[in-house]
Amino acid sequence: MNQVAIVFGLIITSIVGFGAYTALAPLVTQSENRNMEAEIINVINAASEYRWVNRGESGLAGADFEDLVDNGYLDSELYDDGTDESVIETNITASPGATTPTITYDAGDAESCNWLLDRAETGKWANVDADHTTNACATATLTVVIE
Repeated sequence: MNQVAIVFGLIITSIVGFGAYTALAPLVTQSENRNMEAEIINVINAASEYRWVNRGESGLAGADFEDLVDNGYLDSELYDDGTDESVIETNITASPGATTPTITYDAGDAESCNWLLDRAETGKWANVDADHTTNACATATLTVVIE
């Protein structure tokens, strides 16, 4: 086999591979975003329930992600303290007892973060104050206020 045929074959393979990547990359991102959305909704609901159940407790103000796990609001098989524990191995934090109770979620990139923020602010998620001015994306980290 001559070298021209080999080089031509490699060029064709590269073009087909790039085309496949270009076609499939949005599907991977969409699937990843949906997984992140499901996870953050779960954390939001856990924090909101924790806040409601413990509303009269003196230690509520200092509650964090670990309290959600330790008290059974989040699955201890999946989570410990929220560090590198999201579905994309990034950080999740919760402050369900704060005056402005928030959840922060590192979405990995600004595009995914803005997609999640849009979902939160258009009322797609229960237990989120969709109109709160603190809801935002800082680079790739989503912050939402829970009710």
